[in-house]
Amino acid sequence: MNILSEDFLSRLRIAIVEIVKDALITLSKSTVSEKRYLKKVEAKKYVGGVNDKGFENLIAHGLKEVRIDGFLRYDKKDIDELMEKFKI
Repeated sequence: MNILSEDFLSRLRIAIVEIVKDALITLSKSTVSEKRYLKKVEAKKYVGGVNDKGFENLIAHGLKEVRIDGFLRYDKKDIDELMEKFKI
């Protein structure tokens, strides 16, 4: 015996699905686009999904790394400046 009606449970399920969808959309928008300092895997995605060799080429061409006690990050501004420098 349910104390809640089937109609209520159905509407509740729909509401929960919408809440989860909204949360996932918000979470997906708050990833790389809001960060300034990126992990290597994020930086590779930021420049268009290059592989390891392609990213190492960016470093060889002057992409700066932020290294502090084993902490490694790449500044989006540095990536943008490097990419702009090689724009033709």
